[in-house]
Amino acid sequence: MICSVTVLGRLGMKPELRRLNNDVILTSFNIAVKERKKSGEKTHWFSVTVFGKTAEFLAQYASKGDQVIVEGRLNHEEFVNKDGHKVSKVSITAINVQLFNSRDNSAPEGPRVVAQHVFQPAFQQPDQTMFPNMDDELPF
Repeated sequence: MICSVTVLGRLGMKPELRRLNNDVILTSFNIAVKERKKSGEKTHWFSVTVFGKTAEFLAQYASKGDQVIVEGRLNHEEFVNKDGHKVSKVSITAINVQLFNSRDNSAPEGPRVVAQHVFQPAFQQPDQTMFPNMDDELPF
């Protein structure tokens, strides 16, 4: 099961571009998302990882404090830190990123989808050629 999420927030740091041994390009950054309630305001932080051309674009044009919309897959992990405390971490593997309000004058103007990294599903939907004898009626 995949848990999808869309968040609007501000970059907490300049995205860092990395190249892995198998020529995978990625960038990672933190995004601050404010939640407003009657009782006050709360900020949630998410770690975001982006791959490919989107990663290159963000590393070149995005800066700390820029507003972004991130769409992607929500990841949750729990681990024990070096102090022996159980820690819970929520992160996002981005599929689509939109950059707004860039402070870099060389960045393309206006809100736009900068690039997409689309995950391919691990399975295919069956079609009629796979099951030719099935009719349109349900058996119940």
